[in-house]
Amino acid sequence: MNNLTVLYYSANAEEPAFEAKIRENLLKHKGNLPLVSVTQEPAPGFGENICVGRHHPCYGNEFRQIQIGLDAVKTDYVITAEADVLYPPAYFAFRPDGADYYRYGNVWLAYIRPKTASEPDLAFFKRYSDGAQVIRKDFWRLYIGQVFGKEMRWYTEEDKPSNRAYHLGTDPKFVWTSDEPVITFKTLNNVSRYSSHSRRHPPRESLPFWGDLTLLRASLSL
Repeated sequence: MNNLTVLYYSANAEEPAFEAKIRENLLKHKGNLPLVSVTQEPAPGFGENICVGRHHPCYGNEFRQIQIGLDAVKTDYVITAEADVLYPPAYFAFRPDGADYYRYGNVWLAYIRPKTASEPDLAFFKRYSDGAQVIRKDFWRLYIGQVFGKEMRWYTEEDKPSNRAYHLGTDPKFVWTSDEPVITFKTLNNVSRYSSHSRRHPPRESLPFWGDLTLLRASLSL
């Protein structure tokens, strides 16, 4: 019996053509998992879509959208999906077996910046990402309430707490992985434009399943 729902959340801050490609890829690879999407602009036909209207793009409001999505989820667990992350089929094949949360252990980071034609696109090994995890619904709802409070309010640009990210962390006992990487894209439209990555792994111009990064970038309208 399936006990897992895809929870997608987006501030709709990325280029519309790019986000549309991300959503198309998610629908292609998620299999028969139910989908709840919480967006700041309508996304008709994209699972059970909840449009919350326009709000300041920040981590505080991202978690408010997650709270709203969790209330609509009918399964015990959610698997996260973000608007700037590309997911392979293997990511959605995992099934939780009782822990509060799990992390996917094959995440790569691609910086999307203006470039000259001679520069190859590169991916850097990141290993884990908040955009690639499975979490027990009730555990996450309680955690978010403890961090942000149970009152449903939206943050503005002046609210300092909205500029912080709140991470669950990683327990190596609860990591799943495959040979198919998850790719998170850092664009000029991200809330945070930089992210940590491993310096022990050389960057790559091509990744398993996805192929050449430059060709992939073009296919995503980046």
